[in-house]
Amino acid sequence: MSYRRALCTRFSRRDKLAVLTVGLAVAFLTGTTLVVFAVGGQTASIAAELDSVGAADGYDSVAAAEAAATPDDLVLPYAERPEAGASPLAVAVPTNATVAGQAVEPLFPDAWAVVPPGSLDAPDGALVLGPGETVPDEGVPLRGALAFFLAGTGDLLAVLGVVAVLAALLVGVVVFSVTRTTVRARTTAIRVIRSTGATPGQVRRLFLARTGLVVGFAVLLGYGLGVVLTNTVVTVAVMAGLPTSLATRVTGEVARVLVVLYGGLVGVSLLAAFVAVWPASRRAPARLSGEASAGSSNGSARSWLTPSLLDSRTVVPTAATLTAFIAFVFLLAGVASVAAPVASTDTATVTEPGATHPIASQVPADYAAVLESRGVDASAEILLFAVRDGQAFPARGANFSAFAELSDATLTAGRPPTAPDEAVIGAGLADTLGVETGETVLLGGSTHAGVTRVTVVGTFTAAGSTDDQLVVPLATARHLHQMRADRVQFIRAARLPEVSGTSGDVTVANLDAPDTVAVGTEFRARVTLRNEGLSRVEHTVEVRFGDTVESVTATVPAGGTRTATVRFTPEETGETTLSAGEETRPVSVLDRDAIRLVEVPREIPTNGDPLLRVVDAGGTPVAGVQVHARNRTAVTNANGYARLQFSEPGSVTVTATRGNRTTSVETTVAPGASRDLDATVSVSPSRPSLVTRPTLSLRVRNPWNETVTRTLTVETPSAAFERRVTLTAGNRTIIEHTLARQSPGRYDITVSSDGEAVAATTYTVTGDERLVAALAVGGRSGTTGIGQAVAVAFGNLELAVAALLLLGGLMAVGGTASTFSGAIQGRRRTIGVHRAVGAGPLAVARLVLADALRIGLAASLLAVVGGTLALLAFDALGLLTVYGVQIQPYPSPPLILATVAGALAVTLAGAGVALARLLRAPPAALLGGASDA
Repeated sequence: MSYRRALCTRFSRRDKLAVLTVGLAVAFLTGTTLVVFAVGGQTASIAAELDSVGAADGYDSVAAAEAAATPDDLVLPYAERPEAGASPLAVAVPTNATVAGQAVEPLFPDAWAVVPPGSLDAPDGALVLGPGETVPDEGVPLRGALAFFLAGTGDLLAVLGVVAVLAALLVGVVVFSVTRTTVRARTTAIRVIRSTGATPGQVRRLFLARTGLVVGFAVLLGYGLGVVLTNTVVTVAVMAGLPTSLATRVTGEVARVLVVLYGGLVGVSLLAAFVAVWPASRRAPARLSGEASAGSSNGSARSWLTPSLLDSRTVVPTAATLTAFIAFVFLLAGVASVAAPVASTDTATVTEPGATHPIASQVPADYAAVLESRGVDASAEILLFAVRDGQAFPARGANFSAFAELSDATLTAGRPPTAPDEAVIGAGLADTLGVETGETVLLGGSTHAGVTRVTVVGTFTAAGSTDDQLVVPLATARHLHQMRADRVQFIRAARLPEVSGTSGDVTVANLDAPDTVAVGTEFRARVTLRNEGLSRVEHTVEVRFGDTVESVTATVPAGGTRTATVRFTPEETGETTLSAGEETRPVSVLDRDAIRLVEVPREIPTNGDPLLRVVDAGGTPVAGVQVHARNRTAVTNANGYARLQFSEPGSVTVTATRGNRTTSVETTVAPGASRDLDATVSVSPSRPSLVTRPTLSLRVRNPWNETVTRTLTVETPSAAFERRVTLTAGNRTIIEHTLARQSPGRYDITVSSDGEAVAATTYTVTGDERLVAALAVGGRSGTTGIGQAVAVAFGNLELAVAALLLLGGLMAVGGTASTFSGAIQGRRRTIGVHRAVGAGPLAVARLVLADALRIGLAASLLAVVGGTLALLAFDALGLLTVYGVQIQPYPSPPLILATVAGALAVTLAGAGVALARLLRAPPAALLGGASDA
């Protein structure tokens, strides 16, 4: 075998170690690429059905908008209206205008005034709406969910480029170290080749070919390891029952990225090899020597920080290797913080039971007020997927004071929002988007098409990714999500009460039955059951009517209600009680042919002629009944009504007669009595829980033979309200009003007509925080809503971090092993002397590992500085922003300490790998000279 061929193709153990080390770096890049594309693919697949229906952009003038618009675009002039009480914006929209099949007018907030084209005298600017791309370079998508994920995937690919640079740095150090060691070990071969006529260039080409073979084998090995290890981690996670949806596979797009990365590694490796062989290839053959200089300090200058055996110059390549490792750990920690929960991990969320993630959840916003009434900090919130000029960024709808309380956010400039068209921005996001207080930001819809504008009125600072969000009022977020005015996606809370989930949490919320029934005639009672527990419950309740008891069973969902019907047939006349749980109501049992006089005013003015009604025991109108009062008689019509005139003041007995059945009602005729409307008021359910907003029903009837107008005042526990009612003769109406939530207790409602009481009722609020906690099924583990979204959208962040840390750790161990292999080989004779004079393998191992620890400590400190500077450089290039959240290039002290500890462990592991073979060799072999083996 010729020297040239031996130099190029004969691989030593160090070369095989280099193949393994570079292979681990390739495996790391391969696995990272697979994870990044799996994460990006998972997020995009979630929102694939939410592709944008178009794009919108804003311009300061109509002329600028028309110049930028294409023939398919709509230019919509607008005028700002700063006057108090006016719409914040008036926009001119053609009748029935559409964009990509989407009607234009519903895209705007209800507060905007939509006016005909040409009606704005002096427009302040214009909106341009058009089909657009999914991720528009300028403006906002009308529906941004898919654009948000696609733009975020682009951010992840940029981070992948940073990772590739770090891996290339490590590979370059490894190849340089191996090549330099090989040059020293092959000095004799190089001297012979040069002496037989080879030029320096030919020597360099031989070493470059050798490096190409090493890296080529490493790429093949690393590709296989990366694919296998990544899929193994996912498989183990699935077998362990961890929730993950990552699918790591090599697609065409992944393959193209890998080819670019592998090509970059090969280029860096060849450059490192060229630099390593350059000095030796230029020297004259007679000046070539394979002896390594002793770099250690001796005598009194040695301190406990100075290596006693290994070359102290090993600090430099070790620091370079650890710089890549530490920068990667800092970067990975930053990426993890981007997707970590926004608030601290001791918070909890209330989401809709069964919702797979908060985007699909809707809960009443007032649940936050219920928790706050019990002393629990809570914030009702809506997540938004925002994209502006191609940049994805997180936004959310919330009341800023509640959001700030839970997120430890502090307003540093401006003020909180006070109107739907105002917002506050985190300092980090303001820097990313280049937005300042006072600027107007255009926002597109999130999961539904829409567009609006908000003025940034304040800037806040907060820890972690909270600092990189735009917070808009709930009204704005509801518009961008097309959500009901009383709903949000989730409630973020400081804590949730500990509650059970048993049948004991089911209560009777309402019991409904007729006031009067006929004996021997079946009637129905409706029982509403409410479950205040955490789980679905099958519950049986006993309903008692007199001495008769019937059981009814219903399956009631967590936090929900079910209504069941039970039938009774009364056997005796008289007053009887119907009861279920704590609910009771009186029921009058009458004869089958009994009649009743109803709707008789309590007070009648002189010459008043009210409508009176006659019904049977079951409440059915009875026709042909004679109604008599003093000297006047009338007969009921088909609807049971009869009209009588009362002319003389005093007490009057009104009598209704049918056959041998007679009923009577007492009333009063007074000269000063007014023609009041007849009113009855009720609350449903009659026993609401503290999280239920009951409905007040006010039934109003005009019994008089003339049109009556009255102002009705309703006093409720929270506030009074008025209704002006006008009814013609004999007509009626129903007024419904949603009452505010109240704490448990009994509450009165009164109705007055022009200051005079006409109706009243009471209702009882029951329950406690259990019903709110029942809806926290999806969030009781202690993550906030954004944490749940990350768990779904990113397919289990912990799994991705674990896979990348495993690959990064293996790569770093291989790199340090390669570095220490050269350093230890350079001291093989010294190690042989130690062994020859009686030092055992353990004593030598302690000596070498102690030096490795000293070198590792110095190298780690240098690597922390180098890694931080590297991240600062990448941050300056704008490569450390993911989904609009800036990865902080400044590591925290705890992270630095943990990373240095990890770097020392990696250093010791690498030194141990490099030392293992020498400890097995006999002293004679170590003293025999340098070995190429």
